[in-house]
Amino acid sequence: EKISHDSMNIVIWVWAYLAEILDAMSGVNTELNQVELQAKLQHVLCVLQVCASHSEKTEFDHQGWKVARLYAKKVQAQLDRGLVSWSDFSAYRGNPHPSELIAAKEELVVKVLKK
Repeated sequence: EKISHDSMNIVIWVWAYLAEILDAMSGVNTELNQVELQAKLQHVLCVLQVCASHSEKTEFDHQGWKVARLYAKKVQAQLDRGLVSWSDFSAYRGNPHPSELIAAKEELVVKVLKK
């Protein structure tokens, strides 16, 4: 199902926007020069800033974000410990790191069961 611009939530918009930038950087679509890339990245930060400054903290505290936040934390911990590098992620072809995603989901299930 194709999603119109007016029916996108912030997560879908950011995902699509960043996917477009990655495609352009890899030559799939028209290539970006450094100035355009920086401007596009600055734009996404501005959109996120506007969203955050006009939102309540509790608006983004749903299960999808809890899994994603814990996944990001686990990946960053692997990077910080030197167990993986950013170049290792090319093996996943744009997909999440499988073991870290599974670990994040399982850890959150345990937290819910303990409550």
